[in-house]
Amino acid sequence: MKSELLKNPIDQFKLWFENAQTKVSQYPNAFSLATVDSKGQPSIRTVLLKDFNHNGFIFYTNYKSAKAKCLDNNPHISALFYWRECEQQIRIQGKVRKLNHSQNQIYWLTRAE
Repeated sequence: MKSELLKNPIDQFKLWFENAQTKVSQYPNAFSLATVDSKGQPSIRTVLLKDFNHNGFIFYTNYKSAKAKCLDNNPHISALFYWRECEQQIRIQGKVRKLNHSQNQIYWLTRAE
């Protein structure tokens, strides 16, 4: 996209994400999440963005999953949103942290069995 970028990257992502939601027919909130295990082996999988704000991007995982074990070992991640219909991809790098217990409980109680 050849345009002026906003100074705040979260504000910029919000604009791009809103655009993707109008153009991407399935799962505009899907992104690839890359982690590294305790032996240095990279792993990538697709997860769903549940929310985002100026504190970061929110996704959920089972704390007993391989993904969670990788994140416990090394909290640094790389994420990629790819929106073919928008001819756009967004790379994000950062460090994850767990949400508090009550935030997790609210989400898991809403999930279908």
